Amino acid sequence: MEPFLREMQREEYAPIAVYGTGVNAERVLRSALGERVSFVVAREHVGEQFLGHEVQALAEVLPRCRTIIIAATPHSTRQVYERIAPLVPSDKYVFNMYGLRLNAPQAYRENPYWQQTYDGLQRAIAAHEVISFDFFDTLFMRRVLEPQDLFAVVERKVGGTFAAWRVAAERAAVQAHGYPTLREIYARMQAAQGLSAAQADRLLAQEMATERLTLCPRQPMLAALREAIGAGKRVFITTDTYFPADFIRELLQGVGIVDGYTVLASCECRASKADGSLYAQLRARAGQASILHIGDNRVTDGLEAEHQGLDTFSILSAYDLLQASSGHFVCEAAKSLDERLVLGNILAEVLQDPFALAASRGQLAFHTAGMLTLMCQLPVVQGYLAFLLRHVRGERHARVLFVSRDGYFLKQVYDRLRAEDDSLPESLYFYTSREAMTRAVCQSEQDIDVLLSDFSQLHGMTLRHALERRFYIDFSDLPDDFAIETAFATWGAEKIRQLVMARKGEILAQSAQARQGYMAYLAANGLTAESKEKIFLVDLCTRGTVAYGLGRMLGRPVELLALGGLLMPNAYVQMEHVSAYLGLLTPFSSSHSLFSVLELLLASREGQAAGFDTEGRPYFAEGTVYDAALLDEVQGGWLRMLDSPWLRFLRWQEMDLSPAFVTQMMELVRAAHSLVDEPVLSQFAFTDPLSSRPRSNVLVNVRG
Repeated sequence: MEPFLREMQREEYAPIAVYGTGVNAERVLRSALGERVSFVVAREHVGEQFLGHEVQALAEVLPRCRTIIIAATPHSTRQVYERIAPLVPSDKYVFNMYGLRLNAPQAYRENPYWQQTYDGLQRAIAAHEVISFDFFDTLFMRRVLEPQDLFAVVERKVGGTFAAWRVAAERAAVQAHGYPTLREIYARMQAAQGLSAAQADRLLAQEMATERLTLCPRQPMLAALREAIGAGKRVFITTDTYFPADFIRELLQGVGIVDGYTVLASCECRASKADGSLYAQLRARAGQASILHIGDNRVTDGLEAEHQGLDTFSILSAYDLLQASSGHFVCEAAKSLDERLVLGNILAEVLQDPFALAASRGQLAFHTAGMLTLMCQLPVVQGYLAFLLRHVRGERHARVLFVSRDGYFLKQVYDRLRAEDDSLPESLYFYTSREAMTRAVCQSEQDIDVLLSDFSQLHGMTLRHALERRFYIDFSDLPDDFAIETAFATWGAEKIRQLVMARKGEILAQSAQARQGYMAYLAANGLTAESKEKIFLVDLCTRGTVAYGLGRMLGRPVELLALGGLLMPNAYVQMEHVSAYLGLLTPFSSSHSLFSVLELLLASREGQAAGFDTEGRPYFAEGTVYDAALLDEVQGGWLRMLDSPWLRFLRWQEMDLSPAFVTQMMELVRAAHSLVDEPVLSQFAFTDPLSSRPRSNVLVNVRG
């Protein structure tokens, strides 16, 4: 018996009410749980009979029940729960039909599914003579969230309204054949849409090609299949599918499983797990032997199999695993097809193991930096890259400058894409930093005023420290403990300005010296006032300091393509020259606090550029290099993912990912949503020479 059914046998949950009168409610009542159900609730069917129960209103049942099980699809369950939650007292239990308690703090931890482990699966296999495996989402999974998403991908390749045709054709084939083959489905499509045989064949071939690209093995479950075969068990693949058994065998042969099993495919057996008829054929073949069925669908592989007298072992698909976990909120964030495809592809890597969250009781757990950053940061990298490509594509008389050092990885990917797309302008890895630019930018009193314009927004440092950071001259006559907040409160902005302007000559002189090296660097790279090319500057979380300084030195505006614009509008930039993927932020924006991790992960192996010598060669701040092994692991993993056949097939660089979606993915890094192993955390320590606390760990800071 699966964990939820076993859990519901405990007396503390009785009496139990089932909310719903659909097929899922029917399966609950027909399962071993049905004997424990005392009430059936449905808002629109009060007074009707349903499987021996009179349907009642929630208000009538609440005083008499202890537990409510909402028997519906995940989408309908959310709608029902939102409607009834204000009415249900806190001492009642509300579950979905997959065992997740909906009305408790950190409810995901209470899911009895977390009792399932690989060791438990091994014991269950050892205890039975016949082992049956579901195939899709059990042994193999797709890199999409739902099978219908695959039809939408095919439609993008072939045009028209393929997805709607395909769904309608399958529905018609089911009505005609019960358990159709893929050929029968396409015969219905051909007839309904007036296609030629050649046209139908081309569409079928495109679907099969897409299917092969998206399918990938769930390695832990294949290990269980190998163990069952190796132990001499009679093994069956029992699956509802329109694919022939030969297709299943081909996929298994591709992972080295050649024989030792029998495929029972619904389209060939003309039977289905959903109505129990395929299980009847399995039982007929097994004779009197004990049977264990293993699958991911809690209805057809769980409740229906148990109703047919089989023992079951339930696992979750990667998508259901995420929905049941601490990261469930990102499922709602993935609203568009592009976002669903990105999420599905990540889950195939990160939650391939159905037991991955057992030890943490549903909290996402990252044991490597690669897995952490694949899930939490790669989506925003994809979204931001596609965003900037949309801005620069076709700008042939332009340069795209990727600001060092957090522009390093972005430039590597951009250059790979540019090799295949000649509409993208030339790029340059542009050595700079806020330190290097502010050293060089002061050419006039106006520039000093611009650099002073955001001083009132600085916090957590002394006035002396702030002035020396900004203007790079000595202000030792100021007290060491005079906080900048106190300075503004007691002296006011004008007195502070007067203090700075009294040193104007010294400031402009040191800036002129620093600017000489900077101008030599710009000239060596063809960036001069005389060059009329359009300049795009790619910067992450920016106030526009670098864009302002570069524009002043070149004598023309720079187009700033930011991940997020911080404290804008401001004196540094003209807003008509700013485009920010995540919009305009403040230091209190949730996504702003997440940028420090992203800036580290996108960086080069060099330290932070501090300025230029007189010949335009950059020099670097000591002790500012990041962990090279971390960068190699993360950036290498990202490149492999972006260069994978599936993402190349999808043309990920043309996807449109919303800021809301990628921000929610980044939020998964918070301690409230995930666990991170200590060795992984330690890799994110670094030195910031401009901070009053130079040694820091950005991941620890962000997770808090």
